[in-house]
Amino acid sequence: MVDFDRVRLTFVVPRQDDPEFRPARLKIRHVTGEDVTWTSEVFDGAYEVPPIDPTTLPPLGQPTTVEVAQLWGDFTYQFAVLYEDSCTNHSPIATVSATTTAQKFQTVDSFCFVATAAFEPRGPPRSRPCGPSATPG
Repeated sequence: MVDFDRVRLTFVVPRQDDPEFRPARLKIRHVTGEDVTWTSEVFDGAYEVPPIDPTTLPPLGQPTTVEVAQLWGDFTYQFAVLYEDSCTNHSPIATVSATTTAQKFQTVDSFCFVATAAFEPRGPPRSRPCGPSATPG
């Protein structure tokens, strides 16, 4: 955990049998709550973290750390990660749970406020037309 509204996730894309393998896409999703069963449907419907450029990943088998921001304080999040190759074959979904800390608020000893009011100026009443004017005929 980094702060009340962000967490740091670390994961490893494992080495592959094919020495030419490179992930084409890395997808990270999250939902709030506990006891989530991650299926393809749940994954596809979950909130998508902005994509990560796979060319920036370390070599296969080494840890990757990603910071996920714009979270709510004092919530439990379920995160899921999967990677795809260039043929859209994908890995199993790897998951982890994290609970953000409550946001700390500061007490203010004194305060001030600005009040605004709308009023009508005093003076002689103004005459206003009340509909179409009629002319005798």
